[in-house]
Amino acid sequence: MHIYRPLVLALCASPPVTPGEGAALLGRISDPAVSNLVHRSLRGAVARLESSETCRAVLEDFATEAGVSLATVLASRGETPGRYVAGLI
Repeated sequence: MHIYRPLVLALCASPPVTPGEGAALLGRISDPAVSNLVHRSLRGAVARLESSETCRAVLEDFATEAGVSLATVLASRGETPGRYVAGLI
């Protein structure tokens, strides 16, 4: 689970992504193979977050410094985990 810690912390701390903003950030990956791998990985993460309660439950394992879970942070923003990650693509 430690592999996911940087992504989860980034999701917890980062502001909501506006449509197209994530695509512009990912568009800066100059290596086409790496860009494709990142996009495929994010699409897979979105699919798992949308379809698996077990996957979404991981969001309860991480919290901000104030002790607020990642699931609560996203809910307070009106975001589902899948939609938030999809905004990165």
